[in-house]
Amino acid sequence: MKLKKEDIYNQIVKEYSLNSFEIAEKMSLEFLNKFPNDIRVLNILGALNVQREDFITALKYLLKTIDIKKDYYIGYNNIGLVYRSVGDHKTALDYFKRAIHYKNNYKEAFNNLGITYQSLNKIEDAQKALNKSIEIDNNYFQSYYNLGKIKSDKKEFSEAIKLYKNCHKLKHDYFPCLLNLGTTYLETGKLENALIFLQKANKVEPNNHLVPLNVGNVYYKYGKINKALSYYKIALEKKPKDSDVLAQMAICYKELGNQDIAWSFLKESESRSPDHLQTNFQIGLLYYENREDKKAIKYFEKSQIHDSNERVLVNYYRLKEFEKFEKKIKEISKVIKDSRIIAALSNHYSYSFDRVDDYKFCPNPMHYIYKNNIKELTKEKNLKKKLIELINKNEIDNRKSGVVINGTQSSGNLLEIDNEYIKKLKNLIIKEIENYKILFKDEKSIFIEKFPKKTNFNNSWFVKLSKGGHLNPHYHHSGWMSGAVYLKIPTEKNNSNEGDFVVGMTGDNFPQIKDEYPEKIISIKTDDIVLFPSSLFHRTIPFQSDEERICIAFDIAPD
Repeated sequence: MKLKKEDIYNQIVKEYSLNSFEIAEKMSLEFLNKFPNDIRVLNILGALNVQREDFITALKYLLKTIDIKKDYYIGYNNIGLVYRSVGDHKTALDYFKRAIHYKNNYKEAFNNLGITYQSLNKIEDAQKALNKSIEIDNNYFQSYYNLGKIKSDKKEFSEAIKLYKNCHKLKHDYFPCLLNLGTTYLETGKLENALIFLQKANKVEPNNHLVPLNVGNVYYKYGKINKALSYYKIALEKKPKDSDVLAQMAICYKELGNQDIAWSFLKESESRSPDHLQTNFQIGLLYYENREDKKAIKYFEKSQIHDSNERVLVNYYRLKEFEKFEKKIKEISKVIKDSRIIAALSNHYSYSFDRVDDYKFCPNPMHYIYKNNIKELTKEKNLKKKLIELINKNEIDNRKSGVVINGTQSSGNLLEIDNEYIKKLKNLIIKEIENYKILFKDEKSIFIEKFPKKTNFNNSWFVKLSKGGHLNPHYHHSGWMSGAVYLKIPTEKNNSNEGDFVVGMTGDNFPQIKDEYPEKIISIKTDDIVLFPSSLFHRTIPFQSDEERICIAFDIAPD
C-alpha cells in the first residue's frame, strides 16, 4: 500500500527522534524529490546536520526554509542556533530577533536570545529575555535553568538554587539542572544537599564523568581527600585523560604530600591540554612553592586565573627583579584594591626601602590584632573536651604543608562540618568577630571599611603540634581576616614565650633587604582567640614540652 505524504513525514520525525539520522536523512532526501518545498523536512535535515556538527550543510537547508516561507519563525530560530554553535553570537542574535518578529510569543526564541546575550556578557538583556520566556510559559523549565546559571555566575547562589528548583519541579530528570543544583550546593557549603542532587544526576546519566568529578569535590571539601580521589578515579574511567579530573587529582596528591605523583598528573594534563587554565595554575603553584620562581612565572602568566597575577608579583620580588616588580605592582594595584598578597608585598617592600606604603588595603596590619579569652570555653569544659576528642579521632585526612613542623594539619573546612560541638564553637567565634568589628569600626582602611558583612569561613582546620613543633612564617592569601582558637597550650616551658604566637612582616622567602623586620609576640593561653588581617605574616615559637599544642584556625571569606 502506498504511504501518504503525512505518513512518510511522521515516519521521518520518528526516525529523527530515535537518533536514526542516516535513515531519517535518506527518507528526507527521497521525500524532497517529490516535495522540494516542504519546509518541515528541510528543517529536519538542517537539525540533523547540526547534530553532526556539519554546520555549512545545516545552514544550506535552513536558509532554504526562509527563502520558501519568509515568516517561518522556526527556521530563523534554528539558523540562530547554528550561528551560536560556531561562536557568531551577534549574527545569532539577529536571527533570534527575526524569529520573535514573526512570532512574538515564541518562548524558545526568547530563551535562546537570553543564552546568547549571556555569551556576549549582556547580563541584563539576558535576564529580560529569559524572564519574557517564562512570562509566555511559566512551565518552560529551560528558561528557569538558564536564569539559574546567570545567578550562579554572579555568585547569587540562593537565587540560583530557587531557579534550579523551579526547573527541577517541572523536569525531574533534567541532567544539567540536577548537576548544577549539586555544584551550587557545593559552592554554598551545603555538602549533604550537594550529594543528594549529584546522586540523582547519576541515575539520569550514569556514564557522565561530571557526576563523580563533583562528588569528589564534595568529599574534598569535607577534608576526605582519599575518598575524593576514589571518585576522581571513577571520573577518569568514564572520561580518560580529562584535564579537569587530572588537575583535581594532582591537587589531592600534593595535599597528601605526594608531590611526584601530583607532578605526573599535571604533566599528563599539560600534554593533553597545554592551555588548560587550572593545570597551568597548579604547575605554577608547585614551582612557586619549590621556590623556582622563573618557571612559576611562565605558568602563572599562561593561567590568568585565581591569584596568578599577584603570585607573579611575589616571583619578581623573590628574584629581586625590582624594576619589573615596581612596574607590575603599580598596574595591578589600580585594578585590585583588596589583595592580601599585594598588601603583604607592599608592606614588606615599603619597610625594606624606607618608602610610604601606598597600598591602602591594610598599611599597618599589626594595629589590627585582637586577642581575647573565650570564657564559655573555660566554663563549658565538656565542649572543649568534645572538640579535642573530635580532633584526636580525626576522620578528616591530614594535609601536608611546609608550614607545619612536627605536627599535623587537617584538610577541608572543619567549621562547616555537621557537628553540634563544632557549631557551638563556630557561634562563639562569630561572636568574637562581631566584637572585633565594633572595636575597629572607626578605622580608615579598606580592610575595615570593606569588612565582610556576613561571616563565612572559606577555610578552617585544626593544627596539632608535638614537642619541637611550630609553624613557619606565612600569611593567608585567600582570607580577609584570619584567626585561631587555642584549645590546648603547653604549660611546661623552658622560657616564657614557648608556644606563643608571633606576627611580623616577613616570610615566604621574601628578600631580606634589612637585617631585622618588626615582630610582635602575642602570649597565648588555653581558651584564647586571636584575630588578625590575613595579609599579616605569622608564625609560632617552638616548644620543648611533651604536651600537645592544639588550635582550630580559620579564614573569613571576602564578600
